[in-house]
Amino acid sequence: GLPGEATIRVYTAAGTLVRTLKHDNPGSDQESWDLENASGEEVAPGLYMWDVDAGDVGSIAGKMMIMK
Repeated sequence: GLPGEATIRVYTAAGTLVRTLKHDNPGSDQESWDLENASGEEVAPGLYMWDVDAGDVGSIAGKMMIMK
């Protein structure tokens, strides 16, 4: 459930930033990710961490497993 505007950051399990996504859609509470890093390369399967910064609304963090 994303707010209308948020910044989503995806990291490797080691803490390296993989991709930053900008969510700017008040009509949707979801954001898709093409599973590519900032250079456009496909990410490897594994554990990734994410955080969402929604400014005054707050922030949240979590983890996800990518399997191919």
